[in-house]
Amino acid sequence: VCSRSAPFNKTPASKSIQWGFAAARRELVAIFNVGTGAQRGVPLPVVNNIKLAPEAVRLLTGNMSILIIAIGLGVLCYFVFQWTDIEYEYLYLDKEINIDKIMAKTRRKRVATISTEKMEILAPAKSHQLDSYRSRKVKEADYSAGNDMPEQKLYVMYYEGNQKYLLNLDEDFAKTVKGIAPRKVFLD
Repeated sequence: VCSRSAPFNKTPASKSIQWGFAAARRELVAIFNVGTGAQRGVPLPVVNNIKLAPEAVRLLTGNMSILIIAIGLGVLCYFVFQWTDIEYEYLYLDKEINIDKIMAKTRRKRVATISTEKMEILAPAKSHQLDSYRSRKVKEADYSAGNDMPEQKLYVMYYEGNQKYLLNLDEDFAKTVKGIAPRKVFLD
């Protein structure tokens, strides 16, 4: 009986497979390390590829204080424009003219109450009836748009000898006040 034995191998059979895993691991690490070391194979990602107005973009993105100032100015402009949208409303009730100030179409405030009994004269701003009053030194309150409007004329009222009011009144309102004080109101 002859027996022959196979040659003795010191390394296990599975060792030959692990060399392949080690090589694949090194390749995988090299793929994920692109751009961190020497350039190999895959190009670096493109950064700062700004073609239109690169100086302006760099200025805005590089300096946050300018961005904060721009936002602050935008908020400030919003509030300033709200306060510049002002309208006046005139109400006649029980021999009194009430003048309300409407700001930004959201807030209402009573600014004056005028008694028609203390009124000296109410006439259009260009009327000759006001000639004797023009030289007076009086305190002026402007509750008008500042000029004639399509449906409203600019009226001037002298009140209690020391006050002058500028009002934009429509024809119906002026006629109503004339009905109460016909010698003090002029429509020409």
